[in-house]
Amino acid sequence: MSSPNVFIGRQPIVDRAERVMGYEILYRSSATSHRADFENQDQAAAQVVVDSFMNLGADSVLGEGIGFFNATAAVLEAGVMKVLPPDRTVVEILEDISPSPRLVQICRDLGRAGYTLALDDYVPGDPREELLDLVDWVKVDLLETDPKQLRRLYRELRRAGPKLLAEKVSSWAEFERCRALGFDAFQGFYFAQAEIVSGKAPEAETGALLDLMGRVQGDAETHEVAQKLKQHADLSLGLVRIANSASMARAQSLSSVEDALVYLGRRQLQRWIAILLFANNRPGGHRDPLLITAAKRGRLLELLACRLSGDVELSERAFLVGILASIDALLGRPKEELLRELNLAEEALAALLDHSGCLGQLLCTAEAFEVGDFSGAQGCMEGLGISPGDFQEDEDSAYDWVHGLVRGLGS
Repeated sequence: MSSPNVFIGRQPIVDRAERVMGYEILYRSSATSHRADFENQDQAAAQVVVDSFMNLGADSVLGEGIGFFNATAAVLEAGVMKVLPPDRTVVEILEDISPSPRLVQICRDLGRAGYTLALDDYVPGDPREELLDLVDWVKVDLLETDPKQLRRLYRELRRAGPKLLAEKVSSWAEFERCRALGFDAFQGFYFAQAEIVSGKAPEAETGALLDLMGRVQGDAETHEVAQKLKQHADLSLGLVRIANSASMARAQSLSSVEDALVYLGRRQLQRWIAILLFANNRPGGHRDPLLITAAKRGRLLELLACRLSGDVELSERAFLVGILASIDALLGRPKEELLRELNLAEEALAALLDHSGCLGQLLCTAEAFEVGDFSGAQGCMEGLGISPGDFQEDEDSAYDWVHGLVRGLGS
């Protein structure tokens, strides 16, 4: 079966001298589509991330520029943007996002991680005003801004500190007016419509992705992970593309799977494997209930483990245990046989087969809750020292996370 075509649009963003400095990267459903035609905004935002840096490659999409990527609330909550290289990425916070305490914290964390942030489609009286001190760019929507208010809005934003980008510039007169005011960058049909970039998407089997995740979590040697990746040419190519996108400052490109693995590190590789796992088609597509349950359980265990100890490695093992608890149903083979093939660490293996240890107790808690055994779940929580309120908070966060990925990356 041939790999499916993928398409994205890119619209140039120019500086005051009309030199291209980057592109806004947009969802497109076909080679002839001139607008973002999608049923779900989360789907569009997340799919563009995967297509740009894995399926197509940053060089093809961005050249030597930077990419402005739309981020919905679900995509931000899911942490999808953290798979992108900070030095090549501007995270656009969309106009319909409410600046909740959680969203504010996510923005702070992205900023600390080196990401550039922008407010998209900003207008007078915008409810995201409290985010102005956290962002690097504000994109002013000229279509929704009365020309009589533009000068005042410019002055208010300039005092706040971010760089200013005039978007939806449709004429030379608008461009000249905004440039005279002092805007730093410009975007719109006056300069160019979004052009289409296309390519092929990899089709990796669920079993291969689970195997890779197991090896990464089990601290397999780099050469072992690399040899497994090399059995899947599309995945290998995508990995090297991602690593090279994240290493543009290097004098020499990363040209091997081994180099890419070392440069990215295990945690970043795990993120990509998880995203591809969620995007991989099952008979029920991206809405397959088994896949949703497995992914949500993994995220829930990760959050609970972090709450218990703050140990990053324990949290990562907990995520894997949650995902693999449904491996027999996912792949249609006996669980013990499948788990033995993955060379899991004893702690994870014991949790999955015997529900023993801290990870086993966490798994018991989640599974009891899933089947409606609330008294059993509460007993497990008490044994772990987790309050019902904390559990419910992490359950809600896990639900939001998995739907940000499964809805977003399903096709």
